[in-house]
Amino acid sequence: MISEAVDMQPRAEAGRGATVVRFLQQPFVSMLLLAAAILFAGLGQGDIRIDGPIYAWAAKHMVISGDWLNLYYDHGQTPYFNKPPLQFWLMALAFKVFGYSTFSAKLVSVLFGLGCVAMVYAIGRLRFEPSVAATAGIALATTYTFIRNTAAVRLDAGVTFFFLVALYAGGRMLLTERSLLRHWIMIGGACGFALMLKSGGGLFCLPILIGAFAWNRRRDLLCNWGALLALAVCAVIVLPWYLHQYHTWGQRFIDQHFRQQMLGRFEAATFGSSVWYAYLRDLGLRYWPWIPFAVFGVWKLFRAMIRGPSATKSLDRLLAIWALGTLVLLHLLPKKYDRYLLFVYPALAIIAAYGLNRSTLWRHWKDFILPNVGWAAAVTLTALQIANVKFHVTGYPELSRTIPAMHGTVYALQNVPMPVQCNIRFFSNARVKTIDESGVPNLHSGDILVLPRAYNSDLPAHQLLAQGKQLIIIKLN
Repeated sequence: MISEAVDMQPRAEAGRGATVVRFLQQPFVSMLLLAAAILFAGLGQGDIRIDGPIYAWAAKHMVISGDWLNLYYDHGQTPYFNKPPLQFWLMALAFKVFGYSTFSAKLVSVLFGLGCVAMVYAIGRLRFEPSVAATAGIALATTYTFIRNTAAVRLDAGVTFFFLVALYAGGRMLLTERSLLRHWIMIGGACGFALMLKSGGGLFCLPILIGAFAWNRRRDLLCNWGALLALAVCAVIVLPWYLHQYHTWGQRFIDQHFRQQMLGRFEAATFGSSVWYAYLRDLGLRYWPWIPFAVFGVWKLFRAMIRGPSATKSLDRLLAIWALGTLVLLHLLPKKYDRYLLFVYPALAIIAAYGLNRSTLWRHWKDFILPNVGWAAAVTLTALQIANVKFHVTGYPELSRTIPAMHGTVYALQNVPMPVQCNIRFFSNARVKTIDESGVPNLHSGDILVLPRAYNSDLPAHQLLAQGKQLIIIKLN
C-alpha cells in the first residue's frame, strides 16, 4: 500500500502538469499570452514621448491637487481643454497604486490594448470557431501600428476598445430576431465612454452599424426605440462633465475643445498626411505578414456572402462594411493619421484569420503553431527582459540624465515644447516655470534653465548639465 501511494504522487504531479500545458495551449489563452508578452515587453523602459507627457502630467496633477474634474498643462494655471478626462482618471488611479513611472503611465493603455485583443476574439466567435477567433486576436496583437499606439501613453487603444464593444453588441443584434435592451445599453455605454476618452473617434461605430443593419434589411433595428435608450445612456455618461466644463470655463472651453481640437484637425495647417493613398501606403508597409491572408480572406468572404448560408451572411456583411467601408471613409477625410487605422485593423485581423483558415497552411497553424506560440512568446520575451534587452528607446536622453537633479523651480524658455516641460513635471517634483529671453538675466546662481538646442544667444556663466539633439540644460553659477 505504501509503494502504491508513493507511485501515485508522481502520477498526480504529471497529471497536473499536463492540465497546465493543456490550459496554456487553449486558443484564447495562447492569444492573450502572446498579446501580453508583446505589449508588456519593456513597458518600464524609455521615457514618454509625443503628447504622452502632457497626459501623464495632467493625471499626476489630479492626484497631487485633488482636482479630478479639470485638466492642466501646468500647476493649475493653464487649463488643458483638448481631451476628456476618462483615461486621465484611470491613470491617476494607477499612479495611486504603483507610483509615478513610465510603467504606470503606460499601464492603462496596455490594458485597453489587451481588451481590444479580447474583443476581436469575442467578435470573431460570433462567426468562427475559437482557433480562428484567437488567430484574429494574434493578427491584431502583432500589427505594428497597434503595438506602437498601445504600448505608449496614448488614448487610441481605449477608444478602439469601446468601438469594438459597440460593434460586438451590433453583431449580437444581427444574430437575433429581436434586439435586446442590453445590446442597446452596450452601444450607448460604449459610445459614451469612447466620447469620454477622446471626442468623436469612437462614434465611427455608428455608420458601420447603420450600414450593416440596412444591408441586412433589419428595419426593426434601424427604427427601434432602443436607439433612444442608447442615446440616453450615452448622454448620462457624457453630459455631466461637459456641462461642468462649460459652467467653469465658458466659451474658452468650447473654442479649444470643439473648434480647434476636433474640427481643426481637418484643416490644412494641422499635422498628418494629406495624400489620398496614405492609408494604403501604411497597410502595404506595416501589415506584413498578414497582407496575403487578408487579401485571400476578402475574396473568400465575398464568395461566402454570395454562396454561403444565410445564417452567416449578416456577420459577413458587417465585416465587409467595417473593413472596406471604414477604409474608404477614412480616405475621404482631408487629413490622415495612422492611428485612425486602429478602427480598421481589428476587422482586417478577423478577415486575415479567415483567409488563413481557408488556406492549406491552416492545419499546421492550428495543430502546431497556435497552441505553442503564446507560452513560447511569454518565455522568450521574459528572458530578453531579464537580459536587459531594450524594447523602448529614450527620446530625451539629456533630460533623463538631469531629471534626478531637478528640484524646486526649473526655468524653461517659452519655445521649449510643452511635452518637454510636462516630462520634467511628471518625472520630478520640480515646478516648471516658463520665461522669455528677457527673464534670463534675472535668474540666480543654482537655477536650472532648459533651452531649445537651437538657442544661440549669450548666456550668463553656467555649468552645462546635459546637451542633446533637442535640448540644452544648464545650471547657473
